[in-house]
Amino acid sequence: MAKDDKNTKVEIDENFQFLLPYGEILRTIVIDTALSDSDLKLVLKQKGIFLSRYDRNDSVPALMRTILSPNQFDELQDMRSEKIDKEKYRTSQIPWTGTNDLLGSLPKSFNLAEILESQFKYQTNTKLLGIPKFVKVDGRKDKVICNYEIEEELAMMSYHNRKKVYQGSLQLELKNDENLVLHTVKTFTSPLTMDLSKRVEKDLEKHFKAEKKIEKEETFEKILFSNFNNKNRFKFFMNFLSDIDFLSYKNVVDFAIRPDFDYNIPKEATEFLKNLSQAKFKGNNLAKHMLLKDKFHECLHLESLVVKYNFTHSEGNGSAVVEYVFTDYRTDNLENSEFQFNTRVTFDSAFRGSGNKRKVERGIFEVLESHKMHYYNKFKTQH
Repeated sequence: MAKDDKNTKVEIDENFQFLLPYGEILRTIVIDTALSDSDLKLVLKQKGIFLSRYDRNDSVPALMRTILSPNQFDELQDMRSEKIDKEKYRTSQIPWTGTNDLLGSLPKSFNLAEILESQFKYQTNTKLLGIPKFVKVDGRKDKVICNYEIEEELAMMSYHNRKKVYQGSLQLELKNDENLVLHTVKTFTSPLTMDLSKRVEKDLEKHFKAEKKIEKEETFEKILFSNFNNKNRFKFFMNFLSDIDFLSYKNVVDFAIRPDFDYNIPKEATEFLKNLSQAKFKGNNLAKHMLLKDKFHECLHLESLVVKYNFTHSEGNGSAVVEYVFTDYRTDNLENSEFQFNTRVTFDSAFRGSGNKRKVERGIFEVLESHKMHYYNKFKTQH
């Protein structure tokens, strides 16, 4: 057995004769949404194929008429794996009225295999490995986690004979930040593990309501764009422009705004903003930009902010670029857009061979998640 990384295992049948994909079989690979238009463009250019446009409708037919070299196929697989295997997180919270014994509050009949079978009843190429269950974290009764692995037989197995194992987890923790809440963290490396954790969270919500540990009218709360007024949304964002635990704030390198014409625009920016529906700015030290000053907080929607930090961690030193964003800000669904943050870590040269990037990314998530929830509860609109 070979390993892609610590969270994704790869099984290869050594007796299987490898065939390079082409035509329709290749199409099933390159249409994978984990591969971007830029990824496909890179492969085409490596083969000396240049197109007037490189959107998927042009790139896919062009690739179907080619045969990839073994190196090009491996590179395509690496592009896909790098995006799918990266740990991603989703969090939510809900008011809690039960005791602090979370483990004792869980349903006695909890069976993740049955939930998986119900969730993917028409998807026969997946199975749960082992018998996962919720366990205490650091011996605490008020914090539990269920780690699990799902094995998937990929559609390309007819020629590559590959199985992949994806890790996921659902963590539950009781937190008291003015009010007692049940806070959940869904960690996933593929849509499969994300969907399973969401289903478990939904089933647990029903159970806790039946046991009167959560009020029936309550629902899991996400951080949505509509949960702030304009001024407080700015304040929420601006609290990430500081040192946070082992992260040392450096500068703002990107932000996106759109005018809210329900409010008066200060006259020095009236001409600039009057014909804009949206604007994105890139540069250095943008925290001093005019549009981020207090006088504009009421009349602008701040929709994303990209911040650079330096870090000092047990795995090594380096820099991290964090994008704080309401994910659907480019669409018309802004009000229901959910806040997320995405991290890109770069080690200093002395630590690139030894540092574990995943451990640093996990550490950054933990400190930013706590910071995020504190300031969300402080600045969200109270209903």
